[in-house]
Amino acid sequence: MDERTKRLWQLLILITVDFIMLAAISVSSAARSQAVCLGCSGERVSEIQRSLSEKGFYSGKINGSYDFATRQGIRRFRRSVGLEAGSEADFKALKALGINSRSDCFSAQAELLARYIEKSGGTRYYEMLQTGIDAVRHSEGTTLCIYLMQTCPEFKADIFSGEPSSEAYAAALQAIRLTSD
Repeated sequence: MDERTKRLWQLLILITVDFIMLAAISVSSAARSQAVCLGCSGERVSEIQRSLSEKGFYSGKINGSYDFATRQGIRRFRRSVGLEAGSEADFKALKALGINSRSDCFSAQAELLARYIEKSGGTRYYEMLQTGIDAVRHSEGTTLCIYLMQTCPEFKADIFSGEPSSEAYAAALQAIRLTSD
């Protein structure tokens, strides 16, 4: 096999692995992708803020931005209705609030990046954001999934272990926004 054919096969394999990983992330995070959490914004968040306000768990401005006040409201609401501790408006919390849980807050890319940020070990939001920005910028010319698998092979082994924090998701979303401008 000549060198060019060998490289084409390697590229095909990498692209295939990329699509398989993104599909697996999308499937495994179906419930997670329904969650609305710190960093999300839009009409869905306004709806959550209105419902929390009506129920006495949120007194902030209804602005469509899932900020720390909204996060605190969800935490208090979850405790009051007997849901497990958390700061996200997931399927169960949205159902308890009487809100349709369909949401497109997270893409597979944001999910993958949040998991990578969480595994990177940064403890402050700035460190998490910088990790995300660096990953997105350095992945230019290839996909984020291929870049992460090539630069961090151990990430592939435990990509689905644990759940990224709200801060990691917020950093991933912000990193994607900042690098897409």
